[in-house]
Amino acid sequence: MTMPIASTIRSALTRVSSLFRKDQLDRELSAELESHLQLHIEDNLRAGMSPAEARRIALIKLGGLQQTKESFRDSNHFSALENSLRDCSFALRFLAKNRRVSLFAIVTLALGIGSATIVFGAFYNVLLKSFPYKDFDRVLVISIRGTTNVGGWKGRNFFSASELRSFREQNRTLQDLCGFENFSAPFDDGTFIRVFQIARVTPNFFDFHGVEPLAGHTFSANDQPQNLDSVFVMNFRLWHKEFLEEQGIIGRTFLLDGKPRTLIAIMPPQFDAGTSDAWIPVNWDAPGSPTFSILARAKPSMTHAVAADLDAIAHQLQTKSPSETYPAQFRIEAVSYREAVRGNLKQALFLLLGAVLLLLLIACSNTGNLLLSQAAAREREIAMRYTLGANRSRIARKLFAEASILAGIACLAGCSLAFLATRTFTVLLPPQFFSKENSLSMNLPVLFFSIGLAVVSTFLCSLAPTLHSIPLSLSLRLSSDAKGGHSAAPRASLRSSLVVLQVALSFVLMLCSGVFLRSFLSLTRTDFGFDPKNILYIRPYLPRPQFLSREKQNAFTRDLLERIATLPHVTSVAESALIPPLGWDWSDTIIPGRPHEERWPTKYAVCSEGFFSTFQLTALQGKTFSESDVEAARRVAVVNDIFAKTYFTGESAIGKQIKLQVLDRSFLDAPHDAYFEIVGIVPALKSRDDSDLSWESPPQVYIPYSIQGFSHRLFFAKTSTDAHVVLQQVQRELRKTSIDVGNWSSGTIEDNLGEAYRQPRFELIVLIVFSAIAMLLTMVGVFAAVSYNVSLKIREIGIRRALGAPAANILRTVVSEAVGLTILGLVLGIAGSAILTRILHNRVPQVSSPASGVFAVISVLLITTTLLAGYFPARRASKVDPMVALRYE
Repeated sequence: MTMPIASTIRSALTRVSSLFRKDQLDRELSAELESHLQLHIEDNLRAGMSPAEARRIALIKLGGLQQTKESFRDSNHFSALENSLRDCSFALRFLAKNRRVSLFAIVTLALGIGSATIVFGAFYNVLLKSFPYKDFDRVLVISIRGTTNVGGWKGRNFFSASELRSFREQNRTLQDLCGFENFSAPFDDGTFIRVFQIARVTPNFFDFHGVEPLAGHTFSANDQPQNLDSVFVMNFRLWHKEFLEEQGIIGRTFLLDGKPRTLIAIMPPQFDAGTSDAWIPVNWDAPGSPTFSILARAKPSMTHAVAADLDAIAHQLQTKSPSETYPAQFRIEAVSYREAVRGNLKQALFLLLGAVLLLLLIACSNTGNLLLSQAAAREREIAMRYTLGANRSRIARKLFAEASILAGIACLAGCSLAFLATRTFTVLLPPQFFSKENSLSMNLPVLFFSIGLAVVSTFLCSLAPTLHSIPLSLSLRLSSDAKGGHSAAPRASLRSSLVVLQVALSFVLMLCSGVFLRSFLSLTRTDFGFDPKNILYIRPYLPRPQFLSREKQNAFTRDLLERIATLPHVTSVAESALIPPLGWDWSDTIIPGRPHEERWPTKYAVCSEGFFSTFQLTALQGKTFSESDVEAARRVAVVNDIFAKTYFTGESAIGKQIKLQVLDRSFLDAPHDAYFEIVGIVPALKSRDDSDLSWESPPQVYIPYSIQGFSHRLFFAKTSTDAHVVLQQVQRELRKTSIDVGNWSSGTIEDNLGEAYRQPRFELIVLIVFSAIAMLLTMVGVFAAVSYNVSLKIREIGIRRALGAPAANILRTVVSEAVGLTILGLVLGIAGSAILTRILHNRVPQVSSPASGVFAVISVLLITTTLLAGYFPARRASKVDPMVALRYE
């Protein structure tokens, strides 16, 4: 019963729609027939017929055409699905017939769609994808930031246990909060002792994140305090790497940070909160609790009020018990977890996404140009379809079907390319690009994005041939020659516009690459003030019980320095808390008798006397401190020339007293209210902050390491041979010092700088690859445009050759056409890139503005490329045989 009703309804709808279509077709056909009738009458009159005879013969000729139209119109009323299937079938046959053009179009689009899919995968997974934690959108990272430039701290992102308890008990906007503190500790499994990243966490840490363990059970806030002292939870990464996913590991006891602890759970691979290898609980109510980084979950619709709520609590704490841990003026900041972990990746990913979309536009323009060439060659076919009753929408659907099939195949190829390239792309990515929670993968959103690109590409690729095929009059189409005749001018104009667009977009993309290349070279070819080659470093782990006092740390430091100095190929040794030129601590500077309102920031290093010879710092005035100065912990300081010029303008800094305010913090093992006498001035070393890639030479101060016991100890050695070879010997010497001392980290300064360059190097490589693809596509686009324009002018060239025009003139004329298109594209590209580089410089300050040389190099490169692309069709045109060119005319 249902089938006849459905069939009746469909038949009725078809009949109604056919009536509307028939009226529309009748109007179009009447206009076309009238036009053809007039053309035939004019032809008959020119043949010498009388007006009556000319009209009679014209009507006879059009009679057969009228019947053909009627039959075509009657057979044209298929269902939408049938029409679509017919269009697709015809498009497949047509594309198969033109295999070369189709293959090139597919490869071009596949490169564009595949590249865009890869970059969007990174963009989505880093910036858009949710973390696998409970109510993730309401998770905030809490910190304190100073609001004044007068002395004090810039701020901090750690809090005491008492502050955490106050926030927990007095807040009105939080649903929950937890704390964690990362540190390195030895891990003894009974066979080897290794140093891993451990996190002390509040008991509610795993309840806060709401992630179930892969195996075992985690601790919680409901556990008794005595049950928390002897357990820990392991990261999946550590379990996989060190224990090969051993199944019976739950319940085993390990020596962790010198204390026996039982493993009770293993977390899943996607859980990486705190970026730690293991988590141990700490009772936040017990005395002596560590300082915590705080994660907070806001109540629904209360996210924007959290900062003000906690700020009021923090200011009450400051009023009740003033502490040096608070800046003079401060505010509490609450940043979303996503913003906190992605750092400065947002601007890099937006840059890459913009670059790959430019590449996709170039690919679509190139493919549109190819389809436009096909549409021009099919002018008579399209004209005949018009003559037989096809309306404009029908022609547009056929062209759209061809573009859809090309884009669909290209989408499939692009997704396959993206899937295969994902592994390589992940290896090239800097480690900070992804947290373990969000890895690069071909998931559904990325796949839908790729399909969306295919849809957009279909529209863009079919736009040019559709615009070309629809507007021109039927009489011009039927009366034009095989190569385009009367419609050649608008077709050539549209094709030339697409070539100009390709050149302009390629110029913008190449200019971005040039700007980043220039910035990267200035970054990597900086004179740091020392030669980083063949300088190794090693950071030992010193267990707290054995090395708690400053005296024991100093004795260990002197012993290890002497051991390293005796090794072959070691020319000098040094100790410092951080690794130059990337690692520096900072402090406010106080100089007696020089009051100041603004902050006087100074970067400082605690180091041994050998630091200056290891890093090639020769005293400009005075002297560097000696071994006896370090052994006796004398309060002497060496400053750089920038410090002397900044704070002692017009006078000598030697013999002056300075104070580093950072040493006055009560919880640091250092002399308080201590003034240091400047004994020497050395050249400045370059340094930079993590958030800025530009190098600078700030004021710097060096003091003996022996006066403090709170910082890490790093050991350096300058070698006369490959530092990696000597590093193995240094590691052996470290193991001889104590069985409890471990190797925290080690390497060379060159390796350390290489890691710092990974992100800008990755961005540069991607931009250069995109630019190379864009230049290749532009070259092919110019070649195709010039080749087709030459084919349109074969008759003209033949006539000119027959009249004696030299081959060189033909060559020059054709090549000048390619150069003209390129120059016009360059003008548009320069205008667009001027705006883009200004935006880039405002958003990414470390990216320098392009120099005129960059504009010139890219312009010459593009003009040379297009000259090569235009030369070969021009050379072929210059060798045209006039007899062959005119044979079929």
